[in-house]
Amino acid sequence: MNIKTLLSVAAISLLLLSGCGDDATPVETVPQVVETPEEELIASNCHILQTALDEFAYYNRGEYPREIVMEYNDRYDQTKDLLPEGRFLWNPYTWSRLEPSVDIASSSGEIGFMPVVKNNYCIGYRITGFGDDSLIVDISNITCPEDTLLLVNCFVLRDAVMDYANDNGYIYPFSVDTPANAEGKILLDYLPGGILLENPLTGMNTEPSGWIAYPPGMIGYNPVMEMDFCIGFEITGAGCNSLYVTMANTVAWPNDAKVLANCQILRAAVEAFAAANGGVYPAAAADATPGGDTVYDLLPDGSLLINPYTGVPTEPAIFGGSAATPGQTGYCVVVIDHENVGYVITGVGRCAGDVIVTICNIP
Repeated sequence: MNIKTLLSVAAISLLLLSGCGDDATPVETVPQVVETPEEELIASNCHILQTALDEFAYYNRGEYPREIVMEYNDRYDQTKDLLPEGRFLWNPYTWSRLEPSVDIASSSGEIGFMPVVKNNYCIGYRITGFGDDSLIVDISNITCPEDTLLLVNCFVLRDAVMDYANDNGYIYPFSVDTPANAEGKILLDYLPGGILLENPLTGMNTEPSGWIAYPPGMIGYNPVMEMDFCIGFEITGAGCNSLYVTMANTVAWPNDAKVLANCQILRAAVEAFAAANGGVYPAAAADATPGGDTVYDLLPDGSLLINPYTGVPTEPAIFGGSAATPGQTGYCVVVIDHENVGYVITGVGRCAGDVIVTICNIP
């Protein structure tokens, strides 16, 4: 899937954020001139850090880190891991690997990193670099107040989509108004006030208004399909200076999307089993309907599903427990008053023991 994050970066002389937090406001900075080899390295360090931050966000559903270390994205990377050799950057005046070392650079060779937080979302960054005797680099991914609102709106939409799916067995909506989920709600019902989000450039409540964001101020929502199931989403936002954000739940490890789809396929087979068995769900792989079908028979082509991390048709590999190893799908019946009345389906992603989906049908 060719999902690209284009959280466009501002040049040194563009409008920038003066700090982090809910009261951050854009300010204009004075262009600085790089004059010495040391200052050239400082400027290069700043843009290397910028690239690492954008990569972190790409694999973190659009959200930036608050810390360079001890904060991980969906690929289990820290920002430091994304720097060259996974190490801090050189300070050319001390020749120590220290940078970034402060919030705002103020001494020769320092690189400053400050996260930009709005409404508890880390929507961006401010990077500063100090040269021989002055600040020579000051860059951010946010260049105007409208961009701030746009980014916050994208995160609000992201949370609404996740809430919709959590109430719907990890099946995501096709659009803002279809279909209704298991709770009888459409995606619009999960947005604040049950209304569309404000386009920051028009002031109208119109967003999301299409699949891909264009023109500026627009938010796009695009469902991600895998084996006929809507297993995810891609949200895009276009800013006033070509700021373009993409956040998705399936970009970090594409094989995880196949795990999600396998779980949905298993659910369909289990429900078909119960429909043919007087509402009674299977407890073991050998259980059969009156017509003689097991759950395995009700899978597509009557065959086991392929584990996307092994390439072998083994799923569901766990019948009567939880999935445990990469790519596994697990099924466990729910018994109430000695009757098989529901189930829990689990799927593990790239890392052993990391359950990325749990689908429950519990009365």
